[in-house]
Amino acid sequence: MPYPGASQRNKRRRLPQFPGTSPFSSFKASKNSKWRRKLQAQRQPSTEARREDIDARNIEQVNFHSNLHGNEERKTVDLQTIEEQQDSGHDVSLAESLALITERYLGVDILDQGREVSTFVSYLLDTIEILQSQARFRAADSSDSDSDSDSGSVEVAVSQPPYFQTVHRLICAVGDHHHSGKLSEDEPVARKTKSAGDADRLEAKREINNLEAWAGNRPSLCFVVIREHCCSPNQRNDNQRREMPNNSVNPSSRLERLRVVSPILQKALQKVAEFQIYPKSEHYEAAIEMEAPYLFLFHHRKSLATLAETGPYQEVLLPLMNFLEESYEAEYTEAEQMFAQGHVNAHHIHKLFKPNQILLKKDRGNRSLAFVLKDYSQATEDGIMLKGWKWHYDGNDLKRTHETGLIRSVAEERADIRDLSVHPVEFAREEDVQMLTQRGNKFWSMRDQAYTCYTGWDSGSKHHYASARFMVDTATYHMMHTDLTSSLSEMPSQYDPWPMKVNRREDLPHKAEMLMPAIVHGFNLQQKKWVSLNVENTHPVDWNHKAFQRLVLDKKIKEMIHALVNVQTSAKKMDDIITGKGNGLIILLHGSPGTGKTLTAESVAEIAEKPLYRVTCGDIGTEARDVEKYLETVMYLGKTWDCVLLLDEADVFLEERTMADLQRNSLVSVFLRLLEYYEGILILTSNRVGSFDEAFKSRIQVAIHYDNLTKMSRKAIWQNFFDMIEESVEEDANMPELERRLDQLASEEMNGRQIRNALLTARQLAKDRKERLDWEHLSQVIKTSATFNKYLKAVRGHTDEQWARGESLR
Repeated sequence: MPYPGASQRNKRRRLPQFPGTSPFSSFKASKNSKWRRKLQAQRQPSTEARREDIDARNIEQVNFHSNLHGNEERKTVDLQTIEEQQDSGHDVSLAESLALITERYLGVDILDQGREVSTFVSYLLDTIEILQSQARFRAADSSDSDSDSDSGSVEVAVSQPPYFQTVHRLICAVGDHHHSGKLSEDEPVARKTKSAGDADRLEAKREINNLEAWAGNRPSLCFVVIREHCCSPNQRNDNQRREMPNNSVNPSSRLERLRVVSPILQKALQKVAEFQIYPKSEHYEAAIEMEAPYLFLFHHRKSLATLAETGPYQEVLLPLMNFLEESYEAEYTEAEQMFAQGHVNAHHIHKLFKPNQILLKKDRGNRSLAFVLKDYSQATEDGIMLKGWKWHYDGNDLKRTHETGLIRSVAEERADIRDLSVHPVEFAREEDVQMLTQRGNKFWSMRDQAYTCYTGWDSGSKHHYASARFMVDTATYHMMHTDLTSSLSEMPSQYDPWPMKVNRREDLPHKAEMLMPAIVHGFNLQQKKWVSLNVENTHPVDWNHKAFQRLVLDKKIKEMIHALVNVQTSAKKMDDIITGKGNGLIILLHGSPGTGKTLTAESVAEIAEKPLYRVTCGDIGTEARDVEKYLETVMYLGKTWDCVLLLDEADVFLEERTMADLQRNSLVSVFLRLLEYYEGILILTSNRVGSFDEAFKSRIQVAIHYDNLTKMSRKAIWQNFFDMIEESVEEDANMPELERRLDQLASEEMNGRQIRNALLTARQLAKDRKERLDWEHLSQVIKTSATFNKYLKAVRGHTDEQWARGESLR
């Protein structure tokens, strides 16, 4: 029907015509529209399956109406929001409102409900926008219009097909111009200023005060290309160093941006998006505009071309695809061809990277690591900045932590992508990818606890280790140290395929092992300190089961020790009356120095395949409070890591208490109390068992005495050392000659430690002379040691063993 108040003059005047035609060039607003006829013709008799489908839809409608009843207030708020946006100058079309409400409250994407329906709905939305635009036109002209009578159905001209338009933006840092950020339909021209030294002022005639409202009056407009113009010729470089006014963005590198204004085109971009469409920015315009050469469109143009072949997005995508083909196809093709050859240059460097992409780089320790790019690359004064994240492990979860990469310079002609300081994983060398994958899997295998060997420099290159053993326990490390690594708290974008965190019990996402840390924290049980280790330098522990076999000890005693250890490590413990009490295995080894007590403890750890935590009195201290705190820590770690705990030379804790020394009494009492509740394997060694406090007798499960070495036992010890020399490929010794002197060596009054020291000294003497280890070197060392022992005996008048007997120490 004619609009109210239309005059005869306006009736004769046609509605605005736009160039071009659309698939639906005209539409009669009557009951016999072709869409009504088409939908009626498609109706079929209801089959049983269709009736079931109708019933299911009826149930959904019932649920929907019940939900609508609870969400009535929220609907009112959303409708008010639409009205407020219209009142504030943000033009929200009827079609856009319909699509918004349908998707929010029905959960239905009206553009994705099948080809026939979506085609009809898309045409319906376009028609609504056209009619709304025509209503505005009529309202604007209604001041001089007269009423007219109805004349039946009216033929309405449909808007032009979707199109784009170029607009212009002023970018100005000149203080007194006050027009930075202004938009216009026409290109600004320079106006001479009064002062000769001042920059020319750019001015335009057809200004755009509100781009959203301006675009809303053009329902067929899909996107605008924004050409940027600077008042100062050097402003592009100056703005990298000086701040622009708050209401304006800095000029883009190519002085061109693109803003999508069509909701349908925006939906099409979202449909194919593998990462965020716009770069992250705090500035409004920068957050909703793309900078040339439009990296998102470069990486998605093939998907967009496929989407544009059929479906409801075909019309709105056509102007965009034509624009890209005319303006950037040659550049895009050149970049792809260069990338396919494994090369890149400064012109195409930004096209090489995209958000959610895994990148490789070297850290300060020259270690390879990978991280995920979370935004578009940025050009800075220092080079190409790439901001992303990698995994950080806190002992329970993998969490994201900040990581950045910087490419300082890129060749103008071409450079190998793999030679860039930061490059995508798809262009990386195969050995680098394999190394990162293996290292990540190794790190994840140590996520709980792992007793491992380490060969190489620590992460700080301060100390070199050769097959040193470490206990890797990230959870315990973070419990004992403050974690200074900050985790990312910002929510990821809707296109981010990675989880925010991964629990240690969950399966790893695909390729997540490449993002694992390159460093792990391990506790050195000999140095008793935490060390930062390179993950790739860790390797499994090679347990020395021969050590217990070579132990020179009575066969029955060795059998008993072996049985106790096996039962302790495999069988369930028999609880005491008090829970947690008396579940440990406590062994006392006592005897003269050098008889094999410490070696026995080390051998027990090897056959049990457990870490050996060795503690001496020098580590513990003498103050009762400090001793208790230290021993509690040691026993906690021993229990947590399932260690064999060796308290070497524990005489100060085992001595009998007296009324005269209250401090030592406190130490003994503390040790007795902690000993009662230790649940692991604890080995005590002492060479002063004569001063033993009787309270320890009931707490020790087995006590083994080590006699002085006999000639037979010394011969066995010498033979064990000779066997070790023969097994070593690095040692060069005249073994036939040494073994021929075996009886002569066994006749020397030496303990096990002295025998080992003699061999080590002879070996060093031979290496210094660049000679083969022979009897001559060993004989020289033994004679020197024997001379010293004879001198001490002459001075004291007795041997060490005789003195200990006299003092009732052993």
